[in-house]
Amino acid sequence: MWGMEVKLSNQEIISPFYRVLVVGNGLCAAVALKALSEVGLSCTYARVAKLPGAMYGVKTPQNLLQYVGGAETPEAEWTTVVLDVAPLLKREGIFFRFEHEGLAQNVFGSVVFAFGASMDQDPKKTPFGVTLYEQGDYFGSSERVAWILDAGVGSHAEAGLKAVAEALEHREAGGKSYVFFRNIPVATRGGELLYDRAKRTGVCFIRYGKDGEPIVEPNGHAFLVHVKDTIAGESIDVYCDRIYSVGLPDPAAIPEIIKDVANHDTDRNGFLLSESIHCGLGQSFSRGVFAIGGCTGNLGPEQMVSQAYSVAVKARAWALRSSRMASVETISVNDECVRCLTCFRICPHSAISVNYAAARSKIASVSASCEQCGLCISECPREALDLIGFPQMGIEGFLDDIRRGSGSMFVVYGCERSTSDSVAKIDMPDGTIFLAVPCAGRISESMLWATLTAGVSGVLAVGCHPGNCASRNGTNWAGNRVKEILRKLRESGIEAPLVSYATVSARQTQRLETMVNNFKKSLDQRKEALLLRDEIGQ
Repeated sequence: MWGMEVKLSNQEIISPFYRVLVVGNGLCAAVALKALSEVGLSCTYARVAKLPGAMYGVKTPQNLLQYVGGAETPEAEWTTVVLDVAPLLKREGIFFRFEHEGLAQNVFGSVVFAFGASMDQDPKKTPFGVTLYEQGDYFGSSERVAWILDAGVGSHAEAGLKAVAEALEHREAGGKSYVFFRNIPVATRGGELLYDRAKRTGVCFIRYGKDGEPIVEPNGHAFLVHVKDTIAGESIDVYCDRIYSVGLPDPAAIPEIIKDVANHDTDRNGFLLSESIHCGLGQSFSRGVFAIGGCTGNLGPEQMVSQAYSVAVKARAWALRSSRMASVETISVNDECVRCLTCFRICPHSAISVNYAAARSKIASVSASCEQCGLCISECPREALDLIGFPQMGIEGFLDDIRRGSGSMFVVYGCERSTSDSVAKIDMPDGTIFLAVPCAGRISESMLWATLTAGVSGVLAVGCHPGNCASRNGTNWAGNRVKEILRKLRESGIEAPLVSYATVSARQTQRLETMVNNFKKSLDQRKEALLLRDEIGQ
């Protein structure tokens, strides 16, 4: 059900490229709004009540609330819409549409997801009666409270550190605090100092082994914990009034509707990827979509602030790029297109759109999102697409020049991002012809065949290392096409090394030089072997 708290601003005078929809809750969204506003972007805040808002870490929310100032006050300089559930967003080209009756402007250039995390624990390995730890629980001053870290699937370092801080606070208030752990999270900033202070204050730390997790038994209105202390080397019993298990952030708290907008760009644990440089596990390929905080698996407030400002810079850069590229064409589509949507499905940048019509739907490029990698061109079954910045006519002219040259030449196709700079610094062997391509994924199977039949002695395709490709898997596409060429050559009785594939990074100049020279040597050896075979045959 839609909320009705709406406060309008003067966003109607702001270009949609510079309008940002922040979908989130809590402190994380407040910091995101402040960071985005400071770089000149116009924000609309969709505050979703059912999204988690909690952040963890030694720095308390009160410290950060002083920093963000009036981020969640009525005087804030952005429109606020209160919702019960995550909103339904529709992507239209490079824009996002958010339909709400109270908004004067409902088209946005980018979307930022900014919310906290819900914690999870393994019910099969969590002792009976133990409560999942959520920060901010309050305890009586005379209570005996225990926190169990690392049980089952483990504990997040920031959440573990926050639990130690609350154990210290409880002890200073007059209660008894126990922390059961395998690995105390002292590696986090300030962790070792907090650990030492907690020990001096009287917090009891009990380390257990990998196969000796605490056993919890109900004891009246309290609990009895059996555990072997690996430091003391003996088994002990601890009576507690409350026990909390410190777990890991739960990606299941991220609604599917949000993952759909992010094109399901998630890491292996299910958290959203962000274009932020502080997203340690990857980068989203869904342009104009950013994520901050617990939805990326990040629980620390300080890291969240750093992440928010990095995303703000990225979002500003995206606004500038998209507004500049809006009228620029990157891909042309001819009448051979049958709307099979191959290009639409494989584009890693969501840069292909379909303009639906009753008579004849049309394929078009979303120029701001297009990286001009050429994957769509190389996979189009009708050859209906062409890259304006790297046209097929240019490739055909390149092949015509080869046909007029010597048959002793060999061609190196290299990804411009990983090879162009290095090529200028190395000594290529005689007879080498180098052509930079936008991405190794542009090297289609038909392009390889055309190069071989042009009369060259061999073709070497060079792409980025797997995982480093700016178009996600362009390097894998190229490698698979080379394998297919080799398979067909072997079936025809022709052995390698007519064509080969290798990977390199932009900094591996020596590696590139070695690969090219080794390929040249293999071609020379093949030529000598063929000459020797012909002589023996005669």
